[in-house]
Amino acid sequence: MAIHEVTAEDVLQRCARCGSGNRLSLDTLEVGVARREDVDDGLVQLPPCPACRSTEFLIRA
Repeated sequence: MAIHEVTAEDVLQRCARCGSGNRLSLDTLEVGVARREDVDDGLVQLPPCPACRSTEFLIRA
């Protein structure tokens, strides 16, 4: 996955699986992914790609 552009309202992301460009609203992204009883606040799950339905994650370095 590559992030190509970040604006005040959205992110332009290119899907690693199919290569389609997806514009994601920052308002829809949630920090933290639930794993069993814990929430990992170092992960952000991106919405599924509209073209191929694959799901990608941003990982805090």
